[in-house]
Amino acid sequence: NSRLFYGELIKGYDNKYRYFKPLRRELFRFVRDEIRSNVGAVGEPPLLYLCMEDREMWEDIFPEINPDPEQINRLLYENVFKN
Repeated sequence: NSRLFYGELIKGYDNKYRYFKPLRRELFRFVRDEIRSNVGAVGEPPLLYLCMEDREMWEDIFPEINPDPEQINRLLYENVFKN
């Protein structure tokens, strides 16, 4: 019964359709917190990734991660081999 999929999408600077930034930010925070509180409770919090989001969104949702693409790629690569 969610109205989420009926929301208005806005064409971004990269020609991709997304939800308005304040709504995306709210959604990302909610999902981040839910994953961390449910999955991360077992051990180390899982690495989460914002695919195709800009630096501003990364800084807001994951302030502990340097949003530089090279640093993000390194972090992803290192986490693949952790387990």
